[in-house]
Amino acid sequence: MLVMRTPALCDTGFMLQECEYVSQHLHEWINLIFGYKQKGPKAVEALNVFYYCSYEGAVDLDAISNPVEREALEGMINNFGQTPSQLLKEPHPQRLSLEDAVTKMLKLELRRTDFTLFLDNLRPIPIEVSNEKDPIVFVSSPRSPPRSFLQVGLADTLLSVSKLGVVGTHSWHPHDRHGPRGFTLDVDPTINNAKTRKKLSGPFHPSLPLSSHLFVVSNDAKFLFSGGYWDSSLRVYSLAKSKTVASVRRHFDLVTCVALDQCGSFLITGSRDTTCVVWDVSHLGMGSSSTIHMTPRPVQTLYGHDKAITCVGIMTELDMAVSGSLDGTVNVHTIQEGQYMRTLEPVACEGLKTEITFLALSSQGHIVFSATDKMSHSVHVFSVNGVSLGSKYVSGRVTGLAVAGDYLVVVDDAGDLTMSRILGLRPVYDIPLHVPIQSVVVTAGNTHLLVPTREGNIIVLGVLCSRDAK
Repeated sequence: MLVMRTPALCDTGFMLQECEYVSQHLHEWINLIFGYKQKGPKAVEALNVFYYCSYEGAVDLDAISNPVEREALEGMINNFGQTPSQLLKEPHPQRLSLEDAVTKMLKLELRRTDFTLFLDNLRPIPIEVSNEKDPIVFVSSPRSPPRSFLQVGLADTLLSVSKLGVVGTHSWHPHDRHGPRGFTLDVDPTINNAKTRKKLSGPFHPSLPLSSHLFVVSNDAKFLFSGGYWDSSLRVYSLAKSKTVASVRRHFDLVTCVALDQCGSFLITGSRDTTCVVWDVSHLGMGSSSTIHMTPRPVQTLYGHDKAITCVGIMTELDMAVSGSLDGTVNVHTIQEGQYMRTLEPVACEGLKTEITFLALSSQGHIVFSATDKMSHSVHVFSVNGVSLGSKYVSGRVTGLAVAGDYLVVVDDAGDLTMSRILGLRPVYDIPLHVPIQSVVVTAGNTHLLVPTREGNIIVLGVLCSRDAK
């Protein structure tokens, strides 16, 4: 008879679960502790027999009236431990290896494959959208317009804005079983026709070139919010009507950046006047087509920077509004009360003329931002409580940041796209695209990366389906 203490096995198993060898043999441990080899002839064959008092239901202590006998049995149980309840009567299947699991998932051609799970299978596919004379400067994450239950499965809307303010409404579907690309991106045919193309009414201020900072699309793909106008306004452009339906002014200088929260209820703008304004946009397009129903309502004005705001982010779930500035600081405020919380500064950049250029927020509240000075470019990560979680230098000038799950995507004007873990910024993926990159967008479900380039293309990075992988 082999006597073992079950807790020791449990501790060892859970401690070593990350080991590939243990993963391959984990089913054998489950069979011994919780499965069909816990009791009976199979347990005897496996030398997995414990003292009889340790098994569930072997002894009914409440039925023992003799206190001496009861105390003796309790001492035996305490000494030998207790065996867990038997959960399985059949052998537990063996866990797939990482390689086998990846192969199986790719063969299934899942409707929405998360590229963060298959970084080795990421492949870039360029799509010609515009040209180098009028390249795309902004691409939205694909949005699903409101539909009836009879319209399920229709393509999403992907919006683009070019350097000259031309608006493109493209059709996007992240999964295409029959096409060679594995996705569908049908380019708006009107953008290359001077008579039919849609263009934002300006004029934009000449000192502020159009960039991804100046635009954001509503969650229902009905409206485009934009800044950068000479009159310091925030404007609302209706995609259905192809015209500006509202213009509102709260800043005293140019609106330099715009961001929308995940649920589409609040919007934040930053300005050269060093302030940020939080707007309520939850009512847009509801109930009436009158101007008042198209106009964002100001909720808070946030202060604290010494120079112009360059980038903003907002997260309603955590009541957090974040702004970066030319003064080299990142400020965090609450949305509801407009209360100042803290200031973050780039690590190891003190004393230099540092500017914050881009900013991104993760679903866990991580604050990621890029900084630049005359000598270097860097990326920094802080927790929601303001604790530094990592910093690193990058070779080129950062032109875009995006968060995909637990990973951070960084693109630069040298044409490099890198992906790192948010915690510690350890690199996990790097691909040179050999052309200056304008920005980067992660699609819903982390199915693809959309990368507009200076030559007018949108490069789509996604996981190859099984037939292409062959």
